[in-house]
Amino acid sequence: MEIDLTSTAGIALQCTLATGVILLLRSYTKKKRSAYPPGPKGLPFIGNVLDMPRSWPCKTFSEWSKTYGDIIYLNMIGKPMIIINSKKAAKDLLDKRSNIYSDRPKLNSLGASVMLSNLLSRVGWDKSLVLLPYGNEWRQQRKLIVQDLAPSECHKYYGLQEREMRLLVRSVLTDPGSLIPEIRLRIGTIIVRTAYGYDVKSIDDPLLANGLQTIHDGSIAAEPGRFLVDFIPWLKYVPPWLPGTGFLQTAKRWKKTFNDATWKPIQFCRDNLHNGKMLMPNICGNVYQNAGWDLDADVERQLGLAAATILGGGLDSSISTAMSFFMQMILNPEVQKKAQTELDKVVGNDRLPAITDRPDLPYINSVMTEVYRIAAPFPLSLPHASNQDDVYEGMLIPKGSVILPNVWHMLHDPEQYPQPMKFLPERYNGQESEMEKVKDVVFGFGRRVCPGNHFAEGTFFSLIATTLATCDILPGLDENGNEIMPNPEAYVSTTIITKGSLFSRSTYSLPPRRLLEPDLSMSGTLFTSPSGLVFQCALAAGALLLVRSIAKRGPSNLPPGPKGVPIIGNVLQMPKLWPWKTFSVWAKQYGDIIHLNMLGQPLIIINSRKVAADLLDKRSNIYSDRPKLEMISLVGWDRSLVLLPYGHEWRQQRKLIAQDFSPSHCPQYYGLQEKEARVFVRNMLEDSKSFLPELTLRMGAIMLRTTYGCQVDSVNDPLLANGLQTIHDGSVAAEPGWFLVYLIPWLKYLPPWLPGTGFLQTAKKWRQTFHDATWGPIEFCKANFHTGKMLMPNICGNIYQDHGWELDADTERQLAMAASNALTGGLDSNVSSTMTFFMFMILNPDTQKKAQAELDRVVGVDRLPSINDRPNLPYIRSIMTEVYRFAPAFPLSIPHTSTQDDIYEDMLIPKGSVILPNVWHMLHDPDMYPNPMEFIPERFQGQASQMEMVKDVVFGFGRRVCPGNHFAEGTFFSLIATTLATCNILPGLDEMGHGKLPDPLAYTSTTISFPEAFPVRLRARSRQAQILLSEAPDNV
Repeated sequence: MEIDLTSTAGIALQCTLATGVILLLRSYTKKKRSAYPPGPKGLPFIGNVLDMPRSWPCKTFSEWSKTYGDIIYLNMIGKPMIIINSKKAAKDLLDKRSNIYSDRPKLNSLGASVMLSNLLSRVGWDKSLVLLPYGNEWRQQRKLIVQDLAPSECHKYYGLQEREMRLLVRSVLTDPGSLIPEIRLRIGTIIVRTAYGYDVKSIDDPLLANGLQTIHDGSIAAEPGRFLVDFIPWLKYVPPWLPGTGFLQTAKRWKKTFNDATWKPIQFCRDNLHNGKMLMPNICGNVYQNAGWDLDADVERQLGLAAATILGGGLDSSISTAMSFFMQMILNPEVQKKAQTELDKVVGNDRLPAITDRPDLPYINSVMTEVYRIAAPFPLSLPHASNQDDVYEGMLIPKGSVILPNVWHMLHDPEQYPQPMKFLPERYNGQESEMEKVKDVVFGFGRRVCPGNHFAEGTFFSLIATTLATCDILPGLDENGNEIMPNPEAYVSTTIITKGSLFSRSTYSLPPRRLLEPDLSMSGTLFTSPSGLVFQCALAAGALLLVRSIAKRGPSNLPPGPKGVPIIGNVLQMPKLWPWKTFSVWAKQYGDIIHLNMLGQPLIIINSRKVAADLLDKRSNIYSDRPKLEMISLVGWDRSLVLLPYGHEWRQQRKLIAQDFSPSHCPQYYGLQEKEARVFVRNMLEDSKSFLPELTLRMGAIMLRTTYGCQVDSVNDPLLANGLQTIHDGSVAAEPGWFLVYLIPWLKYLPPWLPGTGFLQTAKKWRQTFHDATWGPIEFCKANFHTGKMLMPNICGNIYQDHGWELDADTERQLAMAASNALTGGLDSNVSSTMTFFMFMILNPDTQKKAQAELDRVVGVDRLPSINDRPNLPYIRSIMTEVYRFAPAFPLSIPHTSTQDDIYEDMLIPKGSVILPNVWHMLHDPDMYPNPMEFIPERFQGQASQMEMVKDVVFGFGRRVCPGNHFAEGTFFSLIATTLATCNILPGLDEMGHGKLPDPLAYTSTTISFPEAFPVRLRARSRQAQILLSEAPDNV
């Protein structure tokens, strides 16, 4: 995305950043490099900020451990961060040296998944037990609650825990859809009753509801740099009426909720010390009783904060483990049966299990432990901080380092836990010592270990034992009576992990959890290091310049959109994953056309096909350009057809390939497309596990043969492999903000030896691959004009032939660039659509049967379908179109750019705006497509005009419409028709031989979106079908 660097804001931003870089480099040269632990090489000034993973940091850190070892060092704009990936290192440091590592990170520090923002102190959370710095106040709070939660005291609450878990099971048996609310209510009741002696009446009871809301608010504030004040701490002193200070109102609102959640329960205790309404025993009541029912103000304040932490710390983690338990029982019925056998043997059928049965139920304890291991609720634990410099195995851990224990990696270490991704309670052999090794990691380290771990285990044990003793846990059913299996890898990447996708049974149903987003989000914070101060000053100067420039401007009639903040506009609100879905939600508030300010760069989101047609089609003279991306330019991709600026060169390239891809010329390639589709199906019948590699090979073979006349037999053939690598490189480069040079374009002029310019080496490597992918096939053509190895017809061969086998240098360069786009543009999009087709045939067997009936009626069973049959197969074409509609390969199309100011419906679209058509939203508009999240080919009623309306959106807009759309449809049709005519498409099998259904909502959040990988089986429909496939020619 190109930022207008000539604007006042752009110049200010460049000057301030340049100043910061220069000052930092001067200080950098004066520093002596210390013996820090190894880690990825960072950039000047910002260190490893860009290396930080956006989701699932625990898994990224786990991968890094293979390169850097058990202890990894990251520089987060001058703030040291230490990732601990081994149990041994965690014990050595956090347990054995707990005098050094028991602190929490100070405010204004920058970290990974859990960091304390400025809002924590403004709201008051930083004074609660779990986030309190190590010291006297922390010891005082912990002492107030730890005695009641000790193993010797937990028995006082067994009856409460057992009662609530039995009520939970009874309620969910009555109403399967109530599982999540019921878990929240019952676990919340246990904790509120234990902490305050208050008997909760409902989920809306204020004493529980305020606690739940505070947990939600805290999860937002704990996200690293979620608010701008995390990045610029002095903003907390700005008047609350100033634009961009909405966080102050947010903090004020949250503080009231936090105060209510903390002090209203204490007030209840005070008011009911002697009237019997406060049920004893309870933690606060015991403290009041031991103090003669009268506490001094400071002790009462510490008690209120400590008690509030019990609810905040225990509720969501217990929900996470409960959900994981239900999921694993559905996926592992043999484990469920074994656990039930143990319960029947030990407890019998005449009573319900009690927590006191726990020592006699080693397999139930093993199931509990394996849930903790496979899905620890805190994958990265809570961060510690070092209070002095320390040396460990010759490596310096600086004072003030943020220490992140990677619990997920420790519990998925294959040397410790063979087959770590499998749920295997048997791995502990019923040995308590082996189970304790897991819980020693899950519940924290050193002096910051969770004080309520034994209590939490009692609640979880009671839930597991009560449920398994009384119920069978089964997968739920969809509307057609088909089982819905959970995805064991679909967890939400948050501070506390929870299941993000649906799984259910006839008894249990999990409604989706709504993940609420705050008004502002940001991945980055500031702190008090020298480089941090430089950056703050630089931003402050930039802010002042920008405010001055804004004061001189009049109001503009830009399209509506979310309110931004000074300097950076809406950068903080840009969604990291599946942006098309966020833009779709925004459409309900802001309408069909949305304006975003990305550091001064206007970004226009188009959410309706009418607006897209009005602008991109009818005004294509204005909207046919492409935005400039610096990394794309460094590699050279900006000279290829799809990314080329609109103009003479673009017209020249398009003209070279458009004729061969026109509807009248596509039939010359039908035989090739049909042949490769038949080979694909034949090979899949022999080895269904080769689905994705085989699909990639066949799509690549079609494109290379069509474009260059060359045949490939393997995905490792250099002519195909280089193209595939270029596609991969391009998908990385196309991610917004992936490289710092996108935000600071002048960095491309820096010498490549300068630290932080690794993107220059990356661009150089990618440029070579792109060169090989572009010119290798052209060299093949030129070397085989007359040898017979270049098979005619093909696009490049036709051009050379038309020019007497001799092209001038410029035309040859344009042909090479255009031809390389035919491969890269057509391969991955067809793979994505084909994967979606197979997925929905598995999930919709009735659709599959209906399509097969049409094929049998029109084509018969004595020959294979051909592309020429397409006009007579409206239901097959409807399936194709519904695939395109449900899962467009490019959910946000490819961005356009406006070449001049334009007015649309009284709204200004500035020159240079980046235009993003939200194709996904247009094709999921319920007014156009009722029940848009359902796969319904019948919605088109076999009418070509209705199908064309979908393809008019899928294949692009205006003058930038895909030139190969008719060719792509031929390939896709041939593969669908051939597969359905000859095979039944079935779900693949897992290792236990059970059918594994794909998740229809699990798509990648990439420029080209793919379904998550899933297994497929093909079964020949008849012996005749097998004969027809075997007799199909291998050559065309």
